[in-house]
Amino acid sequence: DKSHLKSNLAYIYQKLSKYDEAKSLHEEVLKTKTEFLNPNSQDYAIALMNFGTYLFETGEHIKAEAYFLKSEAIFKKNNDSGSFAYTSLLINLAQLYDTKRHLKKSLDYYEKVIDIYSKSGLENSENMSLALHGKASALLSVGDKDEAIKSEKQSFEIIKNNFDHTSLQYGNAALNYG
Repeated sequence: DKSHLKSNLAYIYQKLSKYDEAKSLHEEVLKTKTEFLNPNSQDYAIALMNFGTYLFETGEHIKAEAYFLKSEAIFKKNNDSGSFAYTSLLINLAQLYDTKRHLKKSLDYYEKVIDIYSKSGLENSENMSLALHGKASALLSVGDKDEAIKSEKQSFEIIKNNFDHTSLQYGNAALNYG
């Protein structure tokens, strides 16, 4: 099965803003996964998430949300709510709800990610920093400046303490924290 390769290539096309090529590959992967996999498998959930990410990046937020929620349901059904793929999905949902200005939902998803990473010993990971930064942004949007600053500071501290000061992660975190 070449689906993983095609999915990775679709991701690369997305990053290069070659959206037609990305869409074609994502649709091909989804077709293959639909034909040959159990519709409740983690691989199928990941394919749904990946296509949802494409849709989100291309501004099709309603469709993206539908793919994300279908993927989330599969992860939950399989009791796979601690995996890296699941937390990536939750970050995608949080960012989608940020964009749609559904800040309560966004905060709820960021909190889920933070909780999973805290319980998994990944409290110093880059993705934890990303979740804390997203939470800070949403908190600021709802007017909770003190908690936003606290969350952004935690995000920056993770990067500061775990990445080289010349890294891209450190530079981005420093810009966010100010």
